[in-house]
Amino acid sequence: MKELDGTLVLMTERLLVRRWVPDDLERLLRIYGDEEAMRWVADGVPLTQQQAANWL
Repeated sequence: MKELDGTLVLMTERLLVRRWVPDDLERLLRIYGDEEAMRWVADGVPLTQQQAANWL
C-alpha cells in the first residue's frame, strides 16, 4: 500500500495499524502532549516535543 509510510502491522475492514513515522510527530503531540488526555495515561504527565520525538 503506497499510501502507508510506516510498516503495516495489522489491517481489518475498519482498522489499519502501522508503525509510527517521523511525519506523525504533530499527531502524536496532539494526544501525548495534551495535559487533559494524558492525565489518564501512565504517570499523567504530558510529553514535551523533544520527548515525543525521542520516543517516536
